[in-house]
Amino acid sequence: INEEDGTVVAEENALDISSQGIVWTDSRNGNLDIYYAPLGGGPNTPSKPEGPTSVRKNRQQTYTTTTTDPAGGQVYYLFDWGDGTDSGWLGPFSSGATGEGSHAWSEEGNYQIKVKAKNEGGDESAWSDPLPISVPRNKLMFSSFLLKLLENFKILWFIFK
Repeated sequence: INEEDGTVVAEENALDISSQGIVWTDSRNGNLDIYYAPLGGGPNTPSKPEGPTSVRKNRQQTYTTTTTDPAGGQVYYLFDWGDGTDSGWLGPFSSGATGEGSHAWSEEGNYQIKVKAKNEGGDESAWSDPLPISVPRNKLMFSSFLLKLLENFKILWFIFK
């Protein structure tokens, strides 16, 4: 298979495998028969997930992505939340349509969300580029400590004001 223009140059009883498909020839019946089978391929790699990058612990967040299936079929998405869990396969979504998944992180820390797609035939894409997110420590505890300090030491209130 000529990858540039899609032409086939065949020899008698030959086999050629390329990224586009498999070509083989057969001359056993007195004719030179040329066969071609396209290789199945998965959907294109999904876009990097989009959504908030700083989230609160135990608060559900939604992330979106898109991809296309070269065959035009429907796609399913699998989000890896970076905390040892995933979304399970979500869908189906039309090729090119936005897919979404939601998650809540139960631990503070930094995580990487990535997503991959599969088509109706079960062919999977590569993983997307990761989206780094952080689940920061709850600032409320520090704020309440500061308020209590200011209540007990009124002079500090005037200094910070």
